Amino acid sequence: MLVLSAGGWIGALLMPMPPAVVFPLAVGVFLFCAAGLWIEEIRRWCFLLGSLMVGVCLGVRMNLHLPIASHQPGDMPAWLDGTIRQVLFSSGSRMSCIIEGTLDPKFLPPQHNLRLVVYAEPPPVSPSELLGRRAVATVDVRIPRRRELPYGISEWQTVAPYSAELIAYAKRGTFAILEAEPAAQNWITRLRWMLLRTTDSIFADAQSRTLARALILGDRSLLDRQTRQLFSRTGTAHILSVSGFHVGVVAALLALISTIVRDRRVRFALFVAGVWLYVLLTGAQPPAIRAGAAATLGAALLLAQRWIPPLHAVALVLWVMIAIEPNLLVSVSFQLSAAAVLGIVTIGSPLYQRWKALLRSRLLGWIATSTALTLGATLATAPLVAYYFGVVPVISLVANIAVVPLASAFIIAGIVSIGAGVISFGIGRFYASVAGLLAQWMLSVIEQVAQLDWSLAGPLLVPLSSGAVLAAWYILRSTSWRHMIFRFGAATIALALLWVILECIRQLPSQRELTNGAIAVEFRGKEAALITLKRGLSGTSSLAKEIADYCILQRRSRVYIRAATPEALPLARSIARRLEQSCTTDIITR
Repeated sequence: MLVLSAGGWIGALLMPMPPAVVFPLAVGVFLFCAAGLWIEEIRRWCFLLGSLMVGVCLGVRMNLHLPIASHQPGDMPAWLDGTIRQVLFSSGSRMSCIIEGTLDPKFLPPQHNLRLVVYAEPPPVSPSELLGRRAVATVDVRIPRRRELPYGISEWQTVAPYSAELIAYAKRGTFAILEAEPAAQNWITRLRWMLLRTTDSIFADAQSRTLARALILGDRSLLDRQTRQLFSRTGTAHILSVSGFHVGVVAALLALISTIVRDRRVRFALFVAGVWLYVLLTGAQPPAIRAGAAATLGAALLLAQRWIPPLHAVALVLWVMIAIEPNLLVSVSFQLSAAAVLGIVTIGSPLYQRWKALLRSRLLGWIATSTALTLGATLATAPLVAYYFGVVPVISLVANIAVVPLASAFIIAGIVSIGAGVISFGIGRFYASVAGLLAQWMLSVIEQVAQLDWSLAGPLLVPLSSGAVLAAWYILRSTSWRHMIFRFGAATIALALLWVILECIRQLPSQRELTNGAIAVEFRGKEAALITLKRGLSGTSSLAKEIADYCILQRRSRVYIRAATPEALPLARSIARRLEQSCTTDIITR
């Protein structure tokens, strides 16, 4: 399947095909794969054909939207006139949002129906009231940048889930909202706006109100940096964005409510309608869409009384999403959530089945289920987390076991309180107080867990965590307990040998050429680092932060910064200021 996918990708690059041809092919393959769920004889051909189709779609999308490889493309002034589709972040001094509309660059013809990520000063209204409103501004627009350092997420990976093509910065005092009232485009936007206003009115505590907007309605614009970092440090950041976990809680609640209907077809229709209504109300983010598709597929198989391997169902959902929107493949959130689901299916579920035979207590069984599923998701996502962030929070295993039940109860209580608040303010306020208490407990647990600070860091995390995933899969395929013990010993020895080999290689002086030769970072031993700035660069503040964070992650006690040209001195001084409290720094100008 991998060979077919790679072949289709290369073929689409060499022989470009228009999207008008690719989309009907993708729909046909989807129908063929869906038929394979019920017809055993063609199931293998379905997945082979699906792999080829995913490769073709990726190749076509790469031809159309491959980011430019230049490091610091120049900003171009332009006039922007569009509609605000989503508010990503909002604070007292800065706001980021998705705007779709017309962009009129100074030196190029106007472009219509374009999606941009826009950074601007926040207007004096609530972020929920900006959805669907018309915005105009004078902006400096540029293409998303690639990742500049070994750790971190590139801009074009960040904007990929929103189908945005450009990044724009509104000039001070030019960002304006024209309508006095929200100009909602459809009934979904109006309903979501009403639910957000209800949430703001019934939750008295600001912290629980912010968490309710994020966990229940998918609006993270009011989350402060401290809360985001707290969840990120404990490996529970997935709780803040609506994903498979949230859709799963809502699906379980809908399944429980729909049992009052006796007709299976009506029950299936109500369940599917409720799941997709929730997905649309939360902004239809890729993780929520994927979870909604999986819930719909599971309900359809249950209605038809069919069973297929879970791995096949997950693969079908992922392939359909990639065929429809190939840009999702470069999205970090898509990669992490897909890896988590695959880890649960291939590692967590088999591990739970082995523990289940040893445990008879219901409480111990529930703990074993949570531990096994969390361990599977943590192991599967560890290589990606290590690659993008340079650190793996081991404490996330404990944090998720403790926080997930509280988060589930908070989501259910929040949904009940918002629904009751639409009918009666007093009843909604009462249930919101229960949800607020659960939010306080959840934050308290996360704060306590964050103080432990169990995490792994270093350049060897990616190969070692990848080896741990393969070792877990290898061990769980054992045929008996003796066989498992033997495989566990063999896998442990193999990982130890891999660590020794990589550690010996890492002791040699290594040089990483970054930013197309503009920056060179050289490590000597375990303590010192030399940063050579070969020319002046724009975006000094963000680039200095990335370089400083990278040196801090490498735990360097002495950092020397060499500015080869006078134009590089501002960047050198900015890096030194960010490192002065973490290590000894010195700027070399000769």
